[in-house]
Formats: sequence, structure tokens, C-alpha cells
Amino acid sequence: MLDGMVDLVWSEVAPPSPRGNLRPAIRKTAVSAYQLLVRYPWAASLAISLGRAHPARLRYIEAILGKLRKAGFSTALAYHGYHAIDSHVVGFTMWYDGHAVGAGRRAKSERATALPFEPGEFPYLAEHTEEHRTGIGVGLTGTDEFTFVLDLILDGLDRARGNS
Repeated sequence: MLDGMVDLVWSEVAPPSPRGNLRPAIRKTAVSAYQLLVRYPWAASLAISLGRAHPARLRYIEAILGKLRKAGFSTALAYHGYHAIDSHVVGFTMWYDGHAVGAGRRAKSERATALPFEPGEFPYLAEHTEEHRTGIGVGLTGTDEFTFVLDLILDGLDRARGNS
């Protein structure tokens, strides 16, 4: 039953278009997967923990690898590129969900005033925590944070492809 649920979720991910430029196609697929996994937060960890091949996930992987290879990526660079993209999709989703769950368990007033450490001992972490609390972090939402890092990955892949 769990396998069927995971496959159903992954079947909703928009695969990269076989036509058109690599970057917008991969970006659209990665954002689609991220948004879907945010809707079904249990699906990210379940997909990697079951250790079985799910047909929809296999099609997703094949589509990304195919898009990378057809765009001129070597086998090795497509390997690394896929892993960078997929680990960001799955990992960021799990990280984001973990923070959302943790934040939901504490009262808002407690989150706003109490730090689980001494700010003087961890000044940069205190500063970072304040950015989370106030939203100063460039006003990024979860999707904005996800795409910010995704664009860094895609920039790096573009550079690597140019150097290979």
C-alpha cells in the first residue's frame, strides 16, 4: 500500500519537456516535485526509505537524466547533476518540513523570545535565528528559498558543462 501511495505522488510531478532549453525544463520539474512533496510531506522520506523502485519515480529520474544527456552533459556530469538536483528536491523538502513541524510545536511567544542557547556563545547562529524569526532573510518563502538554491545548482551545472 505504501509503495502505491509513493508512486501515486511521484506520478504527479511534471517531467521536463523533451523540447526546449535545459534550464527552464529542469527548473520546472524540480519546482513541481518540491511543491508536490510539500503537499505530501511524508512522501519524500518514504520514497527513499522503502528501498524499492517505484515506476513513477523511475520515469522522473529517467526524464531528468535524459534531458541532461541530450543537453550535452557527459555520463559522469549527468550522474552528478541528477544527484545534485534530486538531493536538493528531497533534502530541502525534508528540511523545510522538519522546521515547519518543529515551529508548530512551540507557542509563538516562546519562539519569539527564547533561544535554546546563549547568543554570546553563538553570535552568528543568534543572528541567523533572528532572520528566521523576523523574516529578514530576504523575504524568502519556502519556494523562494528552494529556487534560490536550485538556481545555484543549475548555474554550477552550466559552468561544469562548459568546462567539460
